[in-house]
Amino acid sequence: MTSTYIMVDYLRKHDSAVEYIFHQRSQGHGVEYSNVPNDTDLLIILDSSSNSVEACKKLSESMDIIIIDHHEIDVDNPHVLLVNQQQEGCDYPNKNISAVLLVHKFVELMDYNFNKVDTNYYLDLVGLGLLADSMSMLPLENRWYVNQALKQINNVGLLALIKAKRLNENKLTTFDLNFQLIPLINSAARMDKLEVALELLFEKDFKKARKLAGQMIDMNIERKEILEELTEHCLYIMKNEKFIICVSDKTSKNFNGLVAQKLLSQFGKPAIVLQSSSNSGSFRSPSDINLKEILNSCPYVEYAAGHAPAGGTQILPENMDKFIEWINTELDYVELGSNIVYDLEVEEENVDWDLIENIMEFDLVHGNGSPPITLRINNMIVDDRVLFPKSQEHVKIITEDIDILKFSDPEYAEEIDTFDIVDVVGTVSKNEFGGNKRMNLMLEDYKLHE
Repeated sequence: MTSTYIMVDYLRKHDSAVEYIFHQRSQGHGVEYSNVPNDTDLLIILDSSSNSVEACKKLSESMDIIIIDHHEIDVDNPHVLLVNQQQEGCDYPNKNISAVLLVHKFVELMDYNFNKVDTNYYLDLVGLGLLADSMSMLPLENRWYVNQALKQINNVGLLALIKAKRLNENKLTTFDLNFQLIPLINSAARMDKLEVALELLFEKDFKKARKLAGQMIDMNIERKEILEELTEHCLYIMKNEKFIICVSDKTSKNFNGLVAQKLLSQFGKPAIVLQSSSNSGSFRSPSDINLKEILNSCPYVEYAAGHAPAGGTQILPENMDKFIEWINTELDYVELGSNIVYDLEVEEENVDWDLIENIMEFDLVHGNGSPPITLRINNMIVDDRVLFPKSQEHVKIITEDIDILKFSDPEYAEEIDTFDIVDVVGTVSKNEFGGNKRMNLMLEDYKLHE
């Protein structure tokens, strides 16, 4: 969505005859010949289709094609002009960029010739898109773009979402983007209403954008309810061995990945969620396990595509038992869900604003491959354990100076009570909402003192 907005908005400043088409998420990824208007002169495909050779071959008979994509390349596609840092012979040093950054570089390069548009106007959506696609923040280039997004929000629709969530646009953090804004935009994709999110990004009237932002918030609430129901269903029927696998007629293409991610987070093991109608779905794994490569090496898997720890796969019913036996053997060497790694260990009395702000400054942005600094804080005295907000879907453990937060799991840490002493592990941030200044810790795990 961010790639589409940048490309279309830029091109329309040069030529009004620019239109965009898209698939809803449930229709899958990749270009479809039947969806492209016959009178198209130039087709620009964003964030997909590097490997769509047959469709591109047919389309190229009547139009030129440019693909701007960052996914791994499995086959040669001679029918297009390909912009993809993964292709053989490309010496661009930062391989951890997503389509939105490639699109921005593309329009930036165009404007070196036209000198008509300030392409820095799009930096807010570039940074947002990098975080939304969980790109590694080890490359300083990615960190720079996210930093620019935090400094200045230009997109009216994005500003409307910030206001709707009551965030301070002048003091945005990556926490705000990752946990407040990105889920709202992604909810449109999950609910097969991409047009609402795109309309929001293209809207120039703030009042109209506020109404669309309200729709996005309502969609996100509905999305979370569906996700909770599907996750509970998979917990009930899943087979739990070296990995987690759920095959059900209740799952859906739009939610398979989210459910798999929740199961991974809860159990620390690779998770596969498949629809029984097609026996295809999504996989998620810890970042240090290349599950895509493992699945593609299995003779009982039809395919595995996407990224190393996250993508789509298909396992036919007649191969399921053999697959389960095979994957358990394959993962015998992997120790799963047993260790928690943290960077710093301190006592509660040594946690102050200087420490929190130094950590946040050092760890300005993060993503897959470059996790945030993780803190262990010992001997914290609990004042209270409460659920929030009105929907009571999140947990807050309150201490004298720090709010300890656990999202989307209202039953988490039910054993903790007032005056208990706990050691906690998580990542820190600060909350200055409404003039109140509190330290936050996003909880990864805790240990209750006897």
